[in-house]
Amino acid sequence: MPRSGFRVPPTGVSAGHATSQACLRGQARGEHRSAIGLLGPAASGRIAPMRSPEFFIVGAPKCGTTFLAQYLSKHPQVFVAAGEPHYFGSDLRFTTRRISLEEYLALFKSADSSQAAGEKSPHYLFSDRAATEIKAFCPAAKIIIMLRDPVDMIWSLHGQKLRSLNEDIADLEEALAAEDERSRGLRIPDTNVFPRGLLYTQVARFAPQVARFLDVFPREQVRVWLFDDLTADADGLLDRVIGFLGVPARERERVLPVNPARALKSRRVQRLMLRPPRAVSAGARMLLPRRVRRGVFRAVSSMNTGPDERGAMPRELRRTLGRRFEADVRELEALLGLDLSAWIASWQ
Repeated sequence: MPRSGFRVPPTGVSAGHATSQACLRGQARGEHRSAIGLLGPAASGRIAPMRSPEFFIVGAPKCGTTFLAQYLSKHPQVFVAAGEPHYFGSDLRFTTRRISLEEYLALFKSADSSQAAGEKSPHYLFSDRAATEIKAFCPAAKIIIMLRDPVDMIWSLHGQKLRSLNEDIADLEEALAAEDERSRGLRIPDTNVFPRGLLYTQVARFAPQVARFLDVFPREQVRVWLFDDLTADADGLLDRVIGFLGVPARERERVLPVNPARALKSRRVQRLMLRPPRAVSAGARMLLPRRVRRGVFRAVSSMNTGPDERGAMPRELRRTLGRRFEADVRELEALLGLDLSAWIASWQ
């Protein structure tokens, strides 16, 4: 992996502020208008000065991105926007409304000028367009990619989608067999918000996804780390991330694992939360502020989950998937100069 190309900004200027100003200069020049019309025709030349993201945790899902974002958000000189905005990646078709540029930039309005500001959207990596759109928006962007053994990632992702009701096929092997139909818009649960995310074997083909970002951004602006590094030496990995962002290290609390595997206790309760009767939904919107509604949803969802009892992936399925991914992993090894033989060995 190439050594960090980070350069210290001029004295008295924070790394985050310097990069953010470069991103804002790119916006003022309209450099990102070519990226599938992100701003819309009326936005040119009238973007008010405000904080803008300069680092992006782009994926992949279930590879430690939530852990990383939560840790970074506790650093006093780092600001991480809430949620997963997925503003970029115009080819990613979610069933929810895509936020506007003004709404996106508003996510960073609380960031101090001394902080490095960024966001986490784990499907940017999967997107065919996100890399070029982010580059047009912020040429100086720092890109963070987290990867994992693709077979393990698929197992974890399937479990998450079952829990969130984005998936209704409980057996992973059956869900994989349904990918062809799902690519044609069939067998998609009505509670799914990202149908393309059900194409597990496509989401987990990392080599072409990483190559897209390396083709668009200079290597010194991209870092690729592994979930393996996070589990083996979380402190060391976090120090490297902080160094890449150009903010000073600080004494931290003991690192604790986050985002453990969970499973639903009741799909019926979760479905009721996602698709309440119309009268209940209308009454809640009228009586309760959005913040309170979200708090209730999170509390009930938390109470409705327990430990994931699926256990390990069946050995034969693991071998079968491993054979499908070996060529992709070899390509990833060559692309990044990494030894990923431990992944391949685990599939035998």
